[in-house]
Amino acid sequence: MSAPRQDRRLKITIATLTRRRPEMLARLIGSLGGIDLPANADVRCLVVENDKEPLSRARVAEMSPLSNGLTAHYVQEDNLGIAFARNRAARDAIAAASDILVFVDDDEVVTPEWLVKLVAGYRSGGARLLGGPVLVAPPREELSGLQRVIHQGLAEHFRAKQLAGSGSRTIGDSAGTIIATSNWLAETGIFTDANIWFDESLGSAGGEDMKFYREVIAAGIPTGWVADALVYEEQPPARLTLGYQFRNARDKSVTNLWDKVERGGKSRWRLLPKIVLRSLKVVLLAIAIPFTKGKTLLPMVMLAGSVAGQAGLFFGYRSRQYTNVTGR
Repeated sequence: MSAPRQDRRLKITIATLTRRRPEMLARLIGSLGGIDLPANADVRCLVVENDKEPLSRARVAEMSPLSNGLTAHYVQEDNLGIAFARNRAARDAIAAASDILVFVDDDEVVTPEWLVKLVAGYRSGGARLLGGPVLVAPPREELSGLQRVIHQGLAEHFRAKQLAGSGSRTIGDSAGTIIATSNWLAETGIFTDANIWFDESLGSAGGEDMKFYREVIAAGIPTGWVADALVYEEQPPARLTLGYQFRNARDKSVTNLWDKVERGGKSRWRLLPKIVLRSLKVVLLAIAIPFTKGKTLLPMVMLAGSVAGQAGLFFGYRSRQYTNVTGR
C-alpha cells in the first residue's frame, strides 16, 4: 500500500506548451527558475513545442539548468492543436513516472511560492485535480489610451472572476469553477486509470481544458481550488484591441455551447430569449460608456462577443481561436 499523499515523495512535471512566442517563453522559464521547491518532491520542467519546426529547442537548452537547479526538458509535437500538445505532455510525464502533472501557459509568469502552495493544497485534501487564480500582469511597454482602458478592464475582469464564488471554492471542492490549464495540477492517474484525456478533435478551437474538467466531474473525481497559488498572464498589445476581445469572447462562448449541445445537455433554441436579453444589455452598456468614463466599454465588447458566439451556434460557426498566435 502506497504512503498517504501527505507523506509520499512526489514526482512532479511542470509542463508548458509553446508556439512562436520565444520572448514570453523565456520569461516563463526564468520565473520557474525563481520558484521555491516543495519539500519531499522531485520536480522537472517540460516544454512542449506545438509546431512543425523545433524553433525553441536551442533556447530551452541554453536556459537549462534553471537558477534553482531545475532541468528544462524539451519535446516537439508536430500535430498542431492544443489537445495534441497537452496529451504529449501527459504521456511524457507518465513515461517519467511523475505522480503529478502541472500546467502553466507560456504567456504567464509564476510567483516564487506558486508551486509550494499548489502542492500543499494537493497534499492537504483529497482532490485529484486542482486549479488556482490567474491575474493580469502589469504591462511591459507604454500603452495608448485605449490600450490602458482595455488592460485595466481585463485586470478588473480577471480579479472579479477569481473572487467570484471564493467563499465556496476550497482545496477540497472547486465548486463548479472550470479548472483551466493556465494554472492546473492533476494526478497522472486521471489519464492512466480513469482514461480521461484532452479531446484532440477540438483542433485549434480551444476549450480542451473545459471539456476535460467536465469529464473529470462526470467521473466523480474530486476537484479543488488553491486560492493563494497565483500566476500572472501577460497581455501583449495584439490582445489590447476591441476586435481581439470581441473575437476571444465569441470563440469561448461558442466552444462552450457546442460542448453542451453535443453532450445533449442544451437545446440551441432555448438560447433565443437569452440572446435577446443579453443584446439589450449590450445596448445599455454602450449607452453607459460616457457616464462611466469608459469603464463599461470592455464589458460591452466582451458581452457582444459572447452574444455573437451564441448566435453563431445557429449558423454552425466553430472557433479556430488558437490558429493565430498573439505575443512574441
